[in-house]
Amino acid sequence: MFALSDDDCTGTILGCGDGPASFNAEATQRGHRVVSCDPLYRFDAQTIQSRVEATYVRIMDETQRNADDFVWNAIPSPEALGALRLQAMQEFLKDYESGKTHGRYVDAELPTLPFGPASFDLVVCSHLLFLYSTQLTHDFHLAALDELCRVAGEVRVFPLVALSGMPSPYIEPVRIHLAAQGLEVSIEKVAYEFRRGADQMMRIRHRSIRRAAPLGEGNIAARRMSYAPDRAHDASGVSGVMSSPRQRCGLDLGDHHRQSRHGLSCVWQRGIWKSRRDSEKNVVEA
Repeated sequence: MFALSDDDCTGTILGCGDGPASFNAEATQRGHRVVSCDPLYRFDAQTIQSRVEATYVRIMDETQRNADDFVWNAIPSPEALGALRLQAMQEFLKDYESGKTHGRYVDAELPTLPFGPASFDLVVCSHLLFLYSTQLTHDFHLAALDELCRVAGEVRVFPLVALSGMPSPYIEPVRIHLAAQGLEVSIEKVAYEFRRGADQMMRIRHRSIRRAAPLGEGNIAARRMSYAPDRAHDASGVSGVMSSPRQRCGLDLGDHHRQSRHGLSCVWQRGIWKSRRDSEKNVVEA
């Protein structure tokens, strides 16, 4: 979904809103340098696993009922999808505690990230920006993308359709906003399509891209800068006010799954779901 090349994978990558996906675990096994951030990571592995397992049967039922909304090629059936994503969740869980210790899983959320300027070569963000065009405002999109561009030399966002299945109304305003800052913005078709019509990403690049410094275990923490977001934290670091964009738009972060009318969404092709709720209907979003 992000058209990642071998060259892309030689740099440092931030996955923003990765949830319980296996991308970080598999990339690390292959020697790549990846950090994932998500408010989900304030929870322990057992809590994450129990939440996903508790929703599995319901989500698979919803997938069956809405199977026509998806392209069943690489993944031949809803049953194969469920098995693949449970396998990916297990890969994530095996890696999670060790990854947190080494700073690869960071409790953070847009529009304020705890990383210094140009900390990464590439940041990828899936199934959050543009998809939630009704729940997340125009101003939130601008602030979030400004922040992603601050921490990385290149940003890729997928998909560009809203929950309705139509292109997000924020695509052009975002493009104009970023171009006015001297950034290169392009809309590119990708080889990945699971939800019908969702086969484009936005690529944003600084005109002069500088590689971030090597991201070893010894300096991952150094990439995180001191910051004071406009929220209160208790001693555990968990927000004490409604600071999450999902909380502000009425989504329940307390369930730690993102909820919408599209049920579970796959962050990566081999990723696992983040469940979401909306008042209209429930389907599975890839």
